[in-house]
Amino acid sequence: MDCPNCGASVGEDVSSCPSCGVPLDGSEIRRLAGSFSRAAKRFADAGASAVDRTAKALEPTVDKATKTVRPAVEGVGRTLKPLADQTVRATKEVAKSVKPAIDTTARVTRETAEKAVETAKPAVSKVAGKVEEAARKVKEKTKG
Repeated sequence: MDCPNCGASVGEDVSSCPSCGVPLDGSEIRRLAGSFSRAAKRFADAGASAVDRTAKALEPTVDKATKTVRPAVEGVGRTLKPLADQTVRATKEVAKSVKPAIDTTARVTRETAEKAVETAKPAVSKVAGKVEEAARKVKEKTKG
């Protein structure tokens, strides 16, 4: 008979397994449970072994695919690098050439705003004086 816990071979008249110490009462349920447990372990081991074999079988194919694709990917990288470098240089050149125009636009806008303020000052002062005079007259009429 086999131990239902560890599967070790034990004699029929033994009350516990000499290997793992599990009590052996000889019940059919305990024996079946042990058999099921051992079968499940063998099934799991077989599944893991099949996955391992499959992975090992696929490894050369994956390695070959990687070796085949790698030069193309590296070639694309080599092709795109100069293009990316050229794009960066062109962007810097555009920014450099646009800067004087931006500076000129800012200066002209500032000068125009200053001229508009200077041009409007006399008219604003004149209106302010008339408003003050009108306010003074209204005040006089309301006092009297």
